[in-house]
Amino acid sequence: MLDRTSDTAMPDGLQKAIAALEVLGGALGILTVVWLLVQGPNLGLLVVGIAFLALFIASVVAGLWLWRGDPRGLPLSTVVQAVQVPVVSSSLVYYAYSLVGLLVTVSGALSFEGELHLWSSGSLVVGAPVTEWRIGVNVVALAALAVLVHARRTLPHSLPERAGAV
Repeated sequence: MLDRTSDTAMPDGLQKAIAALEVLGGALGILTVVWLLVQGPNLGLLVVGIAFLALFIASVVAGLWLWRGDPRGLPLSTVVQAVQVPVVSSSLVYYAYSLVGLLVTVSGALSFEGELHLWSSGSLVVGAPVTEWRIGVNVVALAALAVLVHARRTLPHSLPERAGAV
């Protein structure tokens, strides 16, 4: 078993904050997807819903692991945050996934737009009915990702095992 006191190289409060957002956001996302699927599932919603359900479940697991200091939490949390960073909107595809975030986008006309997401959401639409392309980032997820990547880079390559741990 890895020594829990040295398995992350970030302040404990920051680690707990990211973990709490992942657990809370993932739980809200699970509830939302289940509610949508119960309301009237169709094949498209079912496929996309299952994909986002997997992401929301991964978020809860990552957050719990990160909160406990489990070494698996840092890499899984990094993935959970990374998939939340991009926001893409075009006539071909629309993609946005957010546990909690501030989505900042820019359009082809160089207009900026911000959206505050306080509830978990996920959208993937192929052949999206939009007239203007937009590209952007989830600023909250980008900041969390930067913290997690920095923590991963500053970790010792081999962590000491706890004496007597099985």
